[in-house]
Amino acid sequence: MADANGSVTYTVTLQGNGKVDTLTYLGTDSVHVNSPTLPYKVVVPVVLGTGIGMKVEGSTSGGTLTASYTFTSNGGNDSTTNSDSCGN
Repeated sequence: MADANGSVTYTVTLQGNGKVDTLTYLGTDSVHVNSPTLPYKVVVPVVLGTGIGMKVEGSTSGGTLTASYTFTSNGGNDSTTNSDSCGN
């Protein structure tokens, strides 16, 4: 949850072979993207108390998917990053 007004940068990258079937991320609303082109990056504004998070569904075949998001407060004084990778 955003602890101040700011923005969230959501990114998904792929190394090797794989694909993302669906991507859902939170801003002022929940946004659902089917088969996004990779690498994927979007910056969304958020206000204090806005939910922050993402869900990525896909598959790899000799590759690695990495999903991350970074919250940056207005003015850039505070930032928080979360990321996760999966693959085979």
